[in-house]
Amino acid sequence: MVEDGRSSTDESVPYLFIQMELCEEKNLQVWIDEKNGLRRDPTRRKESLDIMKKLICGVEYVHSQKLIHRDLKPANIMFALNGELKIGDFGLVTDDGEEDDANMLAKTEGAGTRSYMAPEQKSNQYDRKVDIFALGLIYFVMIWKMETYQERFEIWEDKGIIYSMLCGHPKRRLHAKDIKEQLERPDFLQGSGASATI
Repeated sequence: MVEDGRSSTDESVPYLFIQMELCEEKNLQVWIDEKNGLRRDPTRRKESLDIMKKLICGVEYVHSQKLIHRDLKPANIMFALNGELKIGDFGLVTDDGEEDDANMLAKTEGAGTRSYMAPEQKSNQYDRKVDIFALGLIYFVMIWKMETYQERFEIWEDKGIIYSMLCGHPKRRLHAKDIKEQLERPDFLQGSGASATI
């Protein structure tokens, strides 16, 4: 209850909260919707690749902290005023540490947004590879609109890396650092993206 602008709860009770930077620019879902509204956008693949490189760096950092985001999706990826990419909504983050009882309890079944969930996320037996699966889906929807033959050809240039992120077997999915290395290869944008391994 709030009375006179003050909380009537016991002020000695600690609360856990996450304070994040305010991002008033659009999120990635808005960017995708805008791109889908264009008849033809020859810069879409390159811009998508640039965004994915930044996004994979952020996810690599999250994983280096032994955390799993579990709810990566375009609506949770924001553009800051300076153009930087920000991963938001850490409300479902869990520890990717040892499989003790407390950690297993934190890995709840079905945590996340269904349309971006890895198949194994429906159980409580998963690891950070669920974030890689979500990244594969995000990359796919960023470059998906295929109205012309050229656009169809361009998406298949990226199929190797996308397949490696969407692999149904988590142990065969690449780690964030491996994806980052492939995306940063100078020849990736020139059409050799299909050489990614599964």
